[in-house]
Amino acid sequence: MTGNRELPPLTFDVTLLSTSLAFVWSQKWTPMIGVSTIDFALDVRAVMAGGGAVSLKPSLQYAALRTDRPDEGALITSGSGVTANGVTHYQESASVAAKTWWRHGVGFQLTSGTFSRAQGILYAALRQRGVLLPPDEIVFQPTNDTAAVSYFPLGGGVPMATSGVDLARATVILLDNLNNACEWRMVGRAFNDPLARGSWVSLMSGWQATTTGDTGAQPADISLSGLSLTGAQWFELGFAVRKAVDGSTNSRCIFHVTTGVQYT
Repeated sequence: MTGNRELPPLTFDVTLLSTSLAFVWSQKWTPMIGVSTIDFALDVRAVMAGGGAVSLKPSLQYAALRTDRPDEGALITSGSGVTANGVTHYQESASVAAKTWWRHGVGFQLTSGTFSRAQGILYAALRQRGVLLPPDEIVFQPTNDTAAVSYFPLGGGVPMATSGVDLARATVILLDNLNNACEWRMVGRAFNDPLARGSWVSLMSGWQATTTGDTGAQPADISLSGLSLTGAQWFELGFAVRKAVDGSTNSRCIFHVTTGVQYT
């Protein structure tokens, strides 16, 4: 989704028992592609009278590959924590490098005392200049020929308009990698006829090696300059796979690929 939008508010009711930092998180994960700044309004109510001194602040948690394997999460860097009832606005620059997902939350802790409570609502809004494409699962069983490359259209194979496209991003999760057999690279092609899309063009400098077991490739910005988008109406992204030089003949790789496109 592109444009300005507001995320579902996060309502919280927390009990503070320690000076150690704790968090309450939204259940909604948002794609990172095309996000640069996030606005927050933290509306704190019902801070317990006579309790310990509190500090509450908007927080961000990122997931590089999978939302069930997120980072620890941290307070945003802008502004100071809220210590009393009231509404406080923040604007945060998002840490977009090597991240696929993010969600917002509230960090809370005592700064003195032993007990307190607080309630409130955290509002979040952002401008997003990108879209996340439908994920793809690619099951690949290579032949013995390292020159035999298999190509798989990504994002459902639906052409995307070239107008305003800036760059792409890909997250690759490799599962069931049997005998370390495969290597991969991102590809793309631009065209004016959806029924004659032409040859794939590599979007990466070389083949990406895999390691045995379940692994993942961190998301990275991918330049589309090699596709000559100026002279084309549509483009699509693809995934190229081949047998690695030292791969076994009895091999299998399953890739989960999530791609996104950012606009200017």
